[in-house]
Amino acid sequence: MLALIGTYVGGNNRRRRGVVPVAAAAFAAALTIGATLTQTDGSGSLNDIAGNGRGAAAAPVPPEAGGGEGGTDVKPPVESKPPVESPPAIETETAADGSTETETVADGSTSKNEPSSEPDPANCTLELASFSAAGCEIVSSDTAEAEDPEPLWRNIECETDSRHQRIDLEGDPSPTVSGAVQENAAYRRMTVLNGDDFYGQRCELGKNSSRDSNTFQLYREGERLITLISYRLPENYQLGRDRWSLVMQMKQTAPANNKDGSPVLSFHARDGHWQLRQSKGPGAASGSNVLWRTPATKNIWTRTAFDITYSQDPAKGRLKVYIDANGDGDAEDPGEQSPTLSTYTLKYETGTSTGSDGLAPGDSIPSHLRVGIYQDSAYDCPAASNGCAVEVDNVQVVKPG
Repeated sequence: MLALIGTYVGGNNRRRRGVVPVAAAAFAAALTIGATLTQTDGSGSLNDIAGNGRGAAAAPVPPEAGGGEGGTDVKPPVESKPPVESPPAIETETAADGSTETETVADGSTSKNEPSSEPDPANCTLELASFSAAGCEIVSSDTAEAEDPEPLWRNIECETDSRHQRIDLEGDPSPTVSGAVQENAAYRRMTVLNGDDFYGQRCELGKNSSRDSNTFQLYREGERLITLISYRLPENYQLGRDRWSLVMQMKQTAPANNKDGSPVLSFHARDGHWQLRQSKGPGAASGSNVLWRTPATKNIWTRTAFDITYSQDPAKGRLKVYIDANGDGDAEDPGEQSPTLSTYTLKYETGTSTGSDGLAPGDSIPSHLRVGIYQDSAYDCPAASNGCAVEVDNVQVVKPG
């Protein structure tokens, strides 16, 4: 059950310095979350969500209380553009800072490891169930080839830089999204220890910036981009606990009045599941709702793909998740694809006038990508047990044309 007490603090620019075998067990069908969303069928019509995106009906989910991803410095929304009404809540719990988390159940330039060669969009072939986008433009990539991730990601946002490790063996065996074999066996491990406080118990790659040249990847209004990331949860990862624990954020950028609060989209590993979560509204909002989830397993590389059209408008935003939850190399098994959801995927600017970010009230705020681990400080991460860590590899962002 969710029982989260804590404060979720947004990304920041502060800087401190200081092929394995995989299980192929069958998985249960994913649990589809978020009743007020809509699913797009093959004809383009919008229908109420029912099922897990692979033809099987979603299993019922027990009611759960919410938890602690409250924001800071939250501004009231613009009167002319109120936040989208959140789905009806089953249970709500108030965090220590007064915010609430509701789980709703519905049954320069940046160096890139794999630079784009300006492919012809006509040759772009998406086969996301096999994590392939042959012939498509790769706009950002990190296969852990570089020892130092900072030239790619612009920041190592951990208690000390040494909390990031590049390990040369047993990285993700999957090919890149272009189909090319990775030229190294390395991966990145991001670790937090008890007492770490980089604006919370956090060790992430990524920089909160609205300039393309100053962060790994930005997501803007109207863009369709596909983000692929491979994760491995170590044996000591506390997967059974149901407190917030992010492994990826698509977080609204600073400077903006509406930069704080929960990220508009985030990916968690908690309560035995991978969970895609969404901020409670595109305006000023704290806390998040679960959009979709599927069972998670430790000690295997789990390939994910997030196919998203970015918009603050729920009629224009689209998203679909693909995940190789059992490590067999595809997302073809039950529970390995979400429905196609129609919902907001960006936040909008609040306030009463145009700020230093150049955004007027109501403008869409770009989001930026962050990967690693960011979790509730209630997790126990002693150094004697190697702390709490997430392993990341084979990150690409693709523009489908």
